[in-house]
Amino acid sequence: MNTIHLKLVFVKTIKYTGIGLAVILSLMFVTPIIFSDRLKEEIKKTANKNLAGEMNYSDMSVSFFKHFPSLTLTLNDFKLNGSAPFQKERFINAKEVSFGINVSSLIFGKSIKIDEIYLSNSTINIKVNKDGLANYNVYIAEKKVEKENEESAAIKLDRIEIINSQMTYDDKSTQLHFDAFGFNYLGKGDLSQDIFDLSSKAKIDKLNVLYANEQYLMNKKVDADLITKININSLSFVFEQNDLMINQLPVDFKGKFDFLKDGYNMDFVIKSTDSNLQDLFTAFPPKYITWLGKTEIKGKTDLLLTLKGKYIESEKVAPNLNLDFKIREGFINYDKSAFPVSNLNLDLSTSLPSLKPELLIVNTKNVSLNVNQDYLKAKLYVKGMDIPEIDAVFNSKIDLEKLNKALGIPDIELKGMLVGQGNAKGKYDPQHKVFPITNANVNLKSGYVKTKYYPNPITNINILTTINNKKGTFEDLKITLKPAEFTFEGKPVFVEAQLENFDNLVYDIKAKGTLDISKIYKVFSQKGLDVDGFVKADLALKGKQSDAEKGNYGKLNNKGTLELRNILIATEYLPKKILIKEGVFKINQDKMSFNNFLAAYGQSDFRMNGYLQNVFNFVTTKTGVLRGAFTLNSTYVNADEFMSKTTINTTTNTPNTEVKPTTVEETGVIVIPSNFDLKFQANAHKVDFNELKLKEAKGTMTIKKGVLTMQNTGFNLIGCIVNMNAKYQASTPQKANFEYNIKASDFNIKRAYNEIKMFREMASTAEKAQGTISLDYKLKGRLNANMEPVYPSLVGNGVVSVKDIKMHGMKMFGAVAKKTGKGEMKNPELSKVEIKSSIKNNIITLERFKFKFAGFRPRIEGTTSLDGKLNIKMRLGLPPLGILGIPMTITGNKDNPKVKIGRQSEDLEETEDKDAD
Repeated sequence: MNTIHLKLVFVKTIKYTGIGLAVILSLMFVTPIIFSDRLKEEIKKTANKNLAGEMNYSDMSVSFFKHFPSLTLTLNDFKLNGSAPFQKERFINAKEVSFGINVSSLIFGKSIKIDEIYLSNSTINIKVNKDGLANYNVYIAEKKVEKENEESAAIKLDRIEIINSQMTYDDKSTQLHFDAFGFNYLGKGDLSQDIFDLSSKAKIDKLNVLYANEQYLMNKKVDADLITKININSLSFVFEQNDLMINQLPVDFKGKFDFLKDGYNMDFVIKSTDSNLQDLFTAFPPKYITWLGKTEIKGKTDLLLTLKGKYIESEKVAPNLNLDFKIREGFINYDKSAFPVSNLNLDLSTSLPSLKPELLIVNTKNVSLNVNQDYLKAKLYVKGMDIPEIDAVFNSKIDLEKLNKALGIPDIELKGMLVGQGNAKGKYDPQHKVFPITNANVNLKSGYVKTKYYPNPITNINILTTINNKKGTFEDLKITLKPAEFTFEGKPVFVEAQLENFDNLVYDIKAKGTLDISKIYKVFSQKGLDVDGFVKADLALKGKQSDAEKGNYGKLNNKGTLELRNILIATEYLPKKILIKEGVFKINQDKMSFNNFLAAYGQSDFRMNGYLQNVFNFVTTKTGVLRGAFTLNSTYVNADEFMSKTTINTTTNTPNTEVKPTTVEETGVIVIPSNFDLKFQANAHKVDFNELKLKEAKGTMTIKKGVLTMQNTGFNLIGCIVNMNAKYQASTPQKANFEYNIKASDFNIKRAYNEIKMFREMASTAEKAQGTISLDYKLKGRLNANMEPVYPSLVGNGVVSVKDIKMHGMKMFGAVAKKTGKGEMKNPELSKVEIKSSIKNNIITLERFKFKFAGFRPRIEGTTSLDGKLNIKMRLGLPPLGILGIPMTITGNKDNPKVKIGRQSEDLEETEDKDAD
């Protein structure tokens, strides 16, 4: 009986369990169907309401079985664009995006709650521009003032899962870029709270990290367990427990990251303590992995990296970066070398306040190693880059060939014995002539360098140098180089130098050899130079700087030759580099002579013959004056390329935004160096300058104390022969003063108006005039940063001689003809008339002049402004003899002249040059 009862109970249990499961399964199939339309509508509604980026997908499905047991709404082929200013660029592209639905809220609630998000096979592109604006601000938070009973889908997450995806982060404001391939992430926590802990697990198959386009991590595996405290109200992240594995290197990562209005506030600590040196190398870029497979590595390391402070690009505020790195009892042996590196110890601390290179502090308390019986011991402390404070000690005796084989340095073969010892302590401040107290010597014997980039090595490298300074001044500094020599492709290069007293340099230098710079460069790099530089020297220079300055050339003993070909030279005086195509310089005492010296600057070409003086003093000091005289010939000169470039700080202010500083690069005037004293005869076939096209330009030019003087300068402009004397001097990089006296014969007025911008602006009434004139004018004034005249600054006077000119279509004479009823005056013709005028404060004053036309005898005088305003007095003498005439005044402007019969007129308003020096 009991057995039968048990069987009945068991059968009923199975029956009801099966029915229950069937009902549950039925509900799991039916529920998505019943609520599918509502879910789809709510998702669309939420997307339109809460997404700032454009969203698209191919189709939508609802199921319990996609991410069982969660009820999920899945969007296939999901695409979401970024927020401003990246609205047209993809932020997320995923094969599937699934939203986990809270079932109770679906059935009983007024709003549907989304508590899970799944991204499968997705590509996530996070971008931040130079101004700190990001593309991920796509979610628009709900406003508190919304009615509580308003139905919409609410996102209150407690699970985020990213499956088999790729993430790219590209931040232009910080120059940080990383790529994560095979990215899998699971994050859990009560994300509905304002403050919550997010527990995360992340695995990355390949992680690449770049900073300022430099590779720091490449193809690294990452396995991380993270606990992050997140504050939604202040958008703050606290990384509390984060254990990372970068390949085999264990790393502890803690810190805090706050989003600010215009940037970030961060406090990061990355630490790896008592790790194996071998494991550290597994985190290095991939090119070291092959090396690592052949290398035996032992030792321990400590690593501590901190980044703390605010980063606000618009305010130029940046955090402080600190790095402490130690290696203890290191051992490195590449490919079973007979002489491994042992006893490798390093204690390094660096600090970069506000990420400013000029504030860098490097404190290498100890670096030491042994290779067999050889050794290297050193310490180095450097504070600041502008005026560095230095404390250095070194002592070495090392066979570079043994060291090279022990370390397995790729792509380079080294040989030679390097022996050196010394110390240096103090500041290096050239402006105040301060140099660290130094006692050092370095000796490299039988050096040898060969790389895979060039088939031939640099051999016979011998360098013996000593540096001594007991008082810490430039005056006490002594540098001896006896010798520095090497051989390359069978051509030896030899330099020997003795330098003392850098306040008043006493020098004894010998240099001899031939150097192919292009091939030397190829020894060290796959990339070639833009030009094939070549230097051949045979020099002997001996003397004292003060003798060169005072002209005591008899006390100097400088002689030799220097041949240059295809050498690029950068100078602070010019915005572009000068290319020396070919030049042979002969040095005798203080004079450097050259013949057929060929050079190029941008589009311009030059051939020069002559000499320079005081070259050594000019090169070695900032006060030395370069003197010389030569002839200069050119087929083409683009003078605009000599204009300087400057960076101007400005601010921009748009509605509802804060004022933001920006920088704009603008051109500047041509700056003449103040330490040039040069005289040369120049001839140029063609010159382009500020829209002027000059031909056959020639003249004598001098440059002295920053002033360019041109004498008897002639050129062809629009078919007219022009002679000119002029002076030019830049007062700042954006402002220059000029004065000139110009004479031009048979000037075609129509071509001048069409082809010369300055003539068109100053003589705007000549738009429809035809004929020829001659010009004899003196003018001085100021030029702006675009080398254009500032009209209120112009002062001058002169004579315009009219040979034969037709004033057809000039509106002023048309108005006179209409007012007087004398139609003949509409298009007058002038010949053999001299018009004297002067310019000041933006006003051209015309002295009284007369001319005859069609029996009329007009007489004109008055003023006109450079912007076209008129105040002209005119008497129209009537035929036959002009005894009787009509007095009138002409006001208005060149486009709308107003004629009034009578003599009364009003003066034009003058414009003074407020920026005059």
